[in-house]
Amino acid sequence: MPYKYTIENTENYIRAVISGNRKPEDAARDALEIWAMIAEKTEVFGHKKVLYLSNVCGAIPVMEAYDVVDQFVNNDWTHLKIAYIDLAHSAVDDLMMLKAICFQHGIQFEFFQKEEQGHDWLNNLED
Repeated sequence: MPYKYTIENTENYIRAVISGNRKPEDAARDALEIWAMIAEKTEVFGHKKVLYLSNVCGAIPVMEAYDVVDQFVNNDWTHLKIAYIDLAHSAVDDLMMLKAICFQHGIQFEFFQKEEQGHDWLNNLED
């Protein structure tokens, strides 16, 4: 795993902080490894909401994004509501594409520049 991460329970959601450098050839595998851990925590603590703070640098390849979303569907993680905070500010166009892919698959996904914005969005959603 090339990333450093923490995954913690809060009152209303799971908070995950991820940092490192994305390698395009490993992007899907690495993302799915992190998301499997996050999904496990959501089940353990009974949450459907995730605040995902990404300080990961590098592009999100289109096909890798589709692979990750397909695995969300296959693993029955589509119920998760995800606030993605782009701390690295390195993938805004990629995140817009990822948001569209998630929408096509029924996944609630929004991205923000600040943690407070994601926190507020999650807290205004119904479980």
